Amino acid sequence: RNPQVTLFVKEYQSKKVAVSGAVKKPDTYEMLGEKTLLEMISLAGGLDRDLGKEIIIFRPQQDGTQRIAINLDQLVYEADPTLNVAVLPGDIVYVPTVEKVRIFVTGAVKSPNLYEVPRSEPVTVLKAVTLAGGTTDRAAQSKVQIIRTGPDGKRITIPVNLKKIKNGKADDPVLQKDDLVLVPESFF
Repeated sequence: RNPQVTLFVKEYQSKKVAVSGAVKKPDTYEMLGEKTLLEMISLAGGLDRDLGKEIIIFRPQQDGTQRIAINLDQLVYEADPTLNVAVLPGDIVYVPTVEKVRIFVTGAVKSPNLYEVPRSEPVTVLKAVTLAGGTTDRAAQSKVQIIRTGPDGKRITIPVNLKKIKNGKADDPVLQKDDLVLVPESFF
């Protein structure tokens, strides 16, 4: 008439979604109720800097894994509600980071420094000098050099005439990872 029942949870199977990549707190999150893509990114602390142009959802299927690519600009900046898809238990939300390329600019420029630029946006000598605030009044623009370390570790010096590039009379060479642009000073 008055039974006493004790229940023990032997195994708890939760609904989890992994959020990784360019988010502030990448982790595996419990899914309490239905969640959308933006809600899961919000749980992960929001988007971090240096993110790519899309968000990828890897969704397990019986015949493999489905890859769903969501355009980040349309989702976040254009606020397209159709892209704020429902996230399902077992999904992996991946926000790729942009690979950066380091470019060094030194010499007779206003802000000599190391600059990191996205690999997807090629940087030329003129763009690199512009990033560095432009040349100073004492710059020898016709004697600019690209100093590049080759695969064998040897340094290669490539002469560049910035003056001709600015006048459209020479090609503006595209820089490679870890190139150093040296703008020497002219001596009167």
